[in-house]
Amino acid sequence: KQALLYGFVVALGHALFYLGTDAADKLKLTSIIYPMTLGTCIAFFSLYCFFVRKEQVSKLSWVAMVATVSGIALMAIR
Repeated sequence: KQALLYGFVVALGHALFYLGTDAADKLKLTSIIYPMTLGTCIAFFSLYCFFVRKEQVSKLSWVAMVATVSGIALMAIR
């Protein structure tokens, strides 16, 4: 049951991502959408692991996650 729900959520997420990318293309914002989506995914997964799964995360891991998301955000700047 959990795998079916996960599959549905992933399929819905992909559909919305592609619809959003197509809409952003009309506004010439495609170069911003992918880095923003990827950075958000990494940030939310890290928060999920910390708050929901109660994983122990070191300060260095938090710094690395922030640096990764920041680097991805900087790629979106033209």
